[in-house]
Amino acid sequence: MRYSLRLIQHSFVIGSLFLIPSSALAAVEQDVHVSGPNYKIVRLTGAEAVASQTLLADDESGVFFVNDASQSNLQLEVDFGSRPAHCASPQMKMGSDGVYRSVEALKPNQFVSICFPFAGSYSFKATPESGSGKVISGSVVVKR
Repeated sequence: MRYSLRLIQHSFVIGSLFLIPSSALAAVEQDVHVSGPNYKIVRLTGAEAVASQTLLADDESGVFFVNDASQSNLQLEVDFGSRPAHCASPQMKMGSDGVYRSVEALKPNQFVSICFPFAGSYSFKATPESGSGKVISGSVVVKR
């Protein structure tokens, strides 16, 4: 008897979870999204970097670099100088010179992300893999 009573109690608790109003779930979901990292997007079009000078405020932590060029694979470099690196997509590797470089060229519609935890200016450039075409450059400025 004691076993079946516990089973009924657990079933009631589990079943009642499905009775939570959708508005309460939406509020919880909103809180989760608000507390997550905030990223800006830099679109590399092949001709220019949309948002070539990107400003990160206190509540913003990183940048998505997106290859928006329709036909070009792009090699990406982001110069951290003497500042320590924090996090980046696996497609990016930090060199001993303080520059993140893409391991492979970014194909069209592919993206990488990089965190910028320290204040300062970080220059970037995207070079067409073919060697011909315009080198796209810009900077990420972090205010903390």
